[in-house]
Amino acid sequence: AALVIRMVADVAGIKRVHVRHEQTATFAADAMARMTRRTAPCIIGPSTGITNCTSGLAQAMAAQSPVLVIAGEHPAWTDNVYFAQGLVQAEKVFTGITKKTTRVTSPKSILSEFKRMYRLAMTPPMGPTAISIPWDTSYELSRIPLVEAYFLYGPGNFLRTERKMTQEDPALVEEAVKWLLSGEKPGIIAGESVWYDDAQAELRELSELTGIPCHTRRMARGAIDEYNPLNSGGRARGRFLRGCDRALILGLRIGYLEMHGYPPFWGEQTRYIQAQTCRENVDLFLGTDYELIGNIKALLRQMIECVKDMGIKKPPEKWNDWRKYIADSKGYYEQKVLERTEKMRGVTPVHPDLIGRLAYEVIRDELKDEAISVIDGFTASSFYTDWN
Repeated sequence: AALVIRMVADVAGIKRVHVRHEQTATFAADAMARMTRRTAPCIIGPSTGITNCTSGLAQAMAAQSPVLVIAGEHPAWTDNVYFAQGLVQAEKVFTGITKKTTRVTSPKSILSEFKRMYRLAMTPPMGPTAISIPWDTSYELSRIPLVEAYFLYGPGNFLRTERKMTQEDPALVEEAVKWLLSGEKPGIIAGESVWYDDAQAELRELSELTGIPCHTRRMARGAIDEYNPLNSGGRARGRFLRGCDRALILGLRIGYLEMHGYPPFWGEQTRYIQAQTCRENVDLFLGTDYELIGNIKALLRQMIECVKDMGIKKPPEKWNDWRKYIADSKGYYEQKVLERTEKMRGVTPVHPDLIGRLAYEVIRDELKDEAISVIDGFTASSFYTDWN
């Protein structure tokens, strides 16, 4: 199996990176998949190699990150026999943390399964997939001469792995947009699919055209400048989410970090449009009046054209007080945090809230924002990311 994998990688010009631990491999693949918006493969050894890589897979599953794990396994004939480091089967271990895990028991199906799982990882709802290759399958494959293997499997064709720019029924989009614009306190809550579908520019255009405040979460953060008054980030998000009477959920798979759609994170009386890449990402707890399914970039383009067709060329004045409320809320919480962290100076142990502020001030004032900060800490990140 390794022979064909190396051969395909060489033909395709794929650079291989060796890491010291299987957990590192899946975390690195997760990061690569998020940055490139493409399926990122990694190769894992058998037994404890399979169990070691599960943390990265679980994270990729939570982030809808398109990762492909190619895992070696003990020989299939030893399935019910204690062997080597124990009977670890990827199909069992990866249940619940991959979209699908398939076991290849014939070398003739390796490349077709590789293609299938590569594409499946990219198909919304995106997420990690895995292929397990038993020892005896790879042994059989290693006996195929190099030339025969090349002509049998070929370099492969992955040109059709990109997602199509699917749109929604124009009449339904128009009805939903008019419904949103008729609200007294509308809002937009954007999530990871804005990044995966490369829709940042369209999100900014819609927000600036309508003047509707927007809250960006997870990988959508930064799509709208967080210093922009229309970005209701930080501690002000609570007032924003509970204050909306109508809101557009845009490419955000709602989960634990959003209390699964329940108050008090969400407004008790708020009604929603959910625009998602697939129906599986639609949250069923929120009071939803419209569901729009399609590529987020394409859906936003449809919405923008609807707004323009309605004659809107600049933010409607009827939402001036609502926009001011959001801006004032951001200012209020920023001042509260400044006052809170001033009292922390000189106190040990140093509070992570103060560390976040000091790091922010150095990056802003001395490094002129020309720096990227990375933090590894669960509690600390809650404070740190509010500053940076």
